[in-house]
Amino acid sequence: MTDESDPNKTWRYDFLTFPTTAGDYHLVPVFDACSRKITGRYFGPEETSNSVHIAWDKALANEGLLAEDAPKLPMAASDRGTR
Repeated sequence: MTDESDPNKTWRYDFLTFPTTAGDYHLVPVFDACSRKITGRYFGPEETSNSVHIAWDKALANEGLLAEDAPKLPMAASDRGTR
């Protein structure tokens, strides 16, 4: 069970695939489950856990959660897909 009652308590992410002439590109949006704000993202040819790490790190930086005195980090939640 996730706590989605306040911003930055739970962040959700997923992979979206876009076919291009250069091959598939993947979008990994990270969004706040409470506010539905997109906090970070990755868009590129990789569909790997590293793609999620890149998006997550951008989200943490964008929300100012990398400082030593930052509040507790958000919980990660994904629907874990169909694969």
